[in-house]
Order: sequence, then structure tokens, then C-alpha cells
Amino acid sequence: MEIKNKKAIIIGCGVAGPALAISLHRIGIDSKIYESSKSSQSFGILSLTSNCIEVLKLLDIYDQLHADDSAKIIFYKQSGKKIAIIDFGNELKKLNGEGAIIVKREELIQKLIEKSVSNGTTVEFGKKLVDIIESENKVTAIFEDGTKEEGDFLIGCDGLRSNTRSITFPDAPSPTYTDTVAVCADITESIQHPWDTNAFHMIMGKQTYFGCTVLSDNRVTWWTYIPIKEELIKKELLTISDKEMTKKLLELHKDDYHVASDFIKASNEKYVKIPIYEIPHLPTWHKNSICLIGDAAHATSPHIGQGASMAIEDTAILAKCIRDIPNLDSAFEKFERLRKKRVEKIIKLANQNGRMLAVSNPIKRMFRGIMLSMMLKRSSVGPMGWLFSYKVNWDEKIK
Repeated sequence: MEIKNKKAIIIGCGVAGPALAISLHRIGIDSKIYESSKSSQSFGILSLTSNCIEVLKLLDIYDQLHADDSAKIIFYKQSGKKIAIIDFGNELKKLNGEGAIIVKREELIQKLIEKSVSNGTTVEFGKKLVDIIESENKVTAIFEDGTKEEGDFLIGCDGLRSNTRSITFPDAPSPTYTDTVAVCADITESIQHPWDTNAFHMIMGKQTYFGCTVLSDNRVTWWTYIPIKEELIKKELLTISDKEMTKKLLELHKDDYHVASDFIKASNEKYVKIPIYEIPHLPTWHKNSICLIGDAAHATSPHIGQGASMAIEDTAILAKCIRDIPNLDSAFEKFERLRKKRVEKIIKLANQNGRMLAVSNPIKRMFRGIMLSMMLKRSSVGPMGWLFSYKVNWDEKIK
């Protein structure tokens, strides 16, 4: 593609949108970003591993992040007895030269936006995409407020419920519900607890599992998963009061290690509830001058913490394809071939992990503990080395 004087329209300003704008700027393409919500996402933490950290360094924002090293993952039985400890960060450093970090989602997105804006990218919020019109050489995005934007190509970075995807591929499979809803909270006040900082803690509970991070400044973010059928989500979960949610969560974890209930009680009944969907497979991610990346193309459940990392990897690989392949459609096709097998393997693995961790049958729980202990004592990272060892060589030409 002749990239001189070309302009990209980017739909979505989560992690992928501004990261892509930075990558495109590196190859000489200007971008405009349009986000349907009124502001950027503000909740949650992200674990970013070695495969993503190298791209963050390429984007020149890694050193600006106020991130904690992700040192360990500690698994507990329902009783609180430790099953295994993964020295995750150090294992990754030995394997790849980079470890893992924990960063607030809000901060990562803000740093990406600041960097993209400093490069000349325009970011507009409150702009919901409602249609896309393609002509021979241009693509036009039409927004709900009646405004339009014309560019040379359009990239959908607009997440699980992507309007870009529904407009471009109206017959594409819908996201698949995983029969679980994540309930999460931050604890902003100091609380007494027995757990190490800079670590992920995972209680293999009687009915589901409870996860938590404790950062170096004693900030706590926790999450748990409620098994629930899709048709019951609105009736039984999303519309209940926070007081009722507290009661439900305490009942869910009443037989588990007491720290889970302690953290639930300390959360001041301020919960985020997220039904977990995934997109295991789309027949194609691109059409003419439109391409999907990140969750819009391959949303994954959070059980191995790779959603943001996959999106950030996408942005660098897509920019390389556009840089090195003259024809835009061929560049999108090459991008899809380079990425699809990897991300679909990760989505499948995350789904398997979620089903293993959340079992409630007592016999299955017993086998889960045995298998988890054996696997983790034998090797903490080794079986997943293919995932974390992935490298984006920016200088290598794509053919």
C-alpha cells in the first residue's frame, strides 16, 4: 500500500484503538479515533506479560506506566491451604528477558491516548458508529449524531459488541456466552489480610473461584465468577441491588477461605458485573477497506489474562502488514493469517481454564486440586511458553 498521505479511521478507544494509532504513526499514517462512550474505561486491572511488554516498549509508553511487577500467582484450596506458588514474573524473565506487570486499565488507556494525541491523532468521544459506506478509493464512517468522517481505510477496535462488525458482517456469528458473570470490586481503604503484595491470589472455592491482586501500595482488586444461564442474567443478577449482591456473594463463598468474604464485606457494595462472552471464531476479519482487531475480532474470556495483550500484539502486526504489503486487502488478509491460529488457540485455552477453575462438583474439585498441584509443581510456565515467548520483530519485513 502506498501509505503517503493516507488516513485511517479507528472505531473504538479502549486499549486497541490508541495503540493502533501509535503503530500507524510509526509507518507514516495519520488516524482519527472515534469512541461511542462519553469517556475511556475506568475500572479494573490488567496483567500484561512479556509478549505484550515488548510491544509497549515499541509504542514508547512502557516507561510511563505506574506498574507493579507481577511476581507470583498463588493457588489456595477451599480451606486456605496453599496448593502451589508460581514465581511467574521471574520465570518469564528467564524465558524471554521480560516478566509481567500489573497496571490499571484506566492508566494504560490514558497513556496510550496521550501518546497518540501527541503524535497528532484526533480522539472524539460520544461518537456512535451507525453505518459505513465504501466507495472505490475511500471509506466513510457515519455517526449517530449525523456527522461523517472519510478515510482511506477503517479499523474496528470497538470490542465485543462491535458496531463495525455488525455493520460489515451482519451474518457473522454472535459472541458466545460462557454461562458465567464476573463480579469485581476495588477496595480503596486499607484492610488487614494475610496475603503477599505484588501477587495474584486464587482460591479454588466450593462453588466457584475467587481471585485477587494486592499491589505494593496495598490496593486490592478482587473478582469472582457466578455461574448463571444467559436468560436469567437480567432477572437474577444485573437488576438486583448491591445489598442483595453482597448477600449472594457471601452465600457463594460461605464455605471458602475467609479472606474472600472479608474482601467482599470491605467493598462498600460497589460492584462491577460483567457477563463473560467470547468470540471463538469468525470466518473472516476483513472486507475491502475494513478490518477488525482485538475483541471485535477475537474476544476471549479472562481466565488467562491475555485479552489486552492480544489486542496490543494485533496493532503492531497490522501496522507491519500495511507497511510491507502494497495492496490493502492483501495486507488485511496477511494480518488475519498471521494472527488467527494464535488467538483462537488462546481463546480455547482460556475457556478450558475457566471451566476447570470454576467446578462445583466435589469429585471434580478433588481432581482439580490434584491436577493443578501436579501441573504447577512440574512446570509453572513451560507448557505455555509458546504464548509468552511470542515476539514482534518490528524491523523484520513481512512478505
